[in-house]
Amino acid sequence: MIFDKELMFVEDDGTEMHNLETGVLGRVVDLGAKNQGRGREAFIAIVFKSDTTATGNPDISFSVETSGTANFAESVEIPLNVPTPLKKTQMAEGMHIVSQMPVMGLERYVRLKLTTESAIACTGMEAGFVLDVPQR
Repeated sequence: MIFDKELMFVEDDGTEMHNLETGVLGRVVDLGAKNQGRGREAFIAIVFKSDTTATGNPDISFSVETSGTANFAESVEIPLNVPTPLKKTQMAEGMHIVSQMPVMGLERYVRLKLTTESAIACTGMEAGFVLDVPQR
């Protein structure tokens, strides 16, 4: 799976992300900067480079939040189309999650959100847009 660096929320920098809780992961992607992704078939991919750990086995879900303004004053949250809830075993080393995004409805700014019942930790997670995935 090949990510476009300009369309990534989280890059694998080899560091562990500790105590991830409900909230935004990584950085905001500006689809308007080069008009990337808007009106095109797009997928969000999340790749795990090491096992995710957590106390217990919490329910975990991902969504994207989109807004026409960089401060997300007015935003819409779109759940990723994946089996929900996810468990930490589905976020183990080598696993990946891919969700097709709606062609319409994405605003200029997009960020990835995580919702979980308790803090989790993962190493080297990558997440971002993958465009024009060929259909089988």
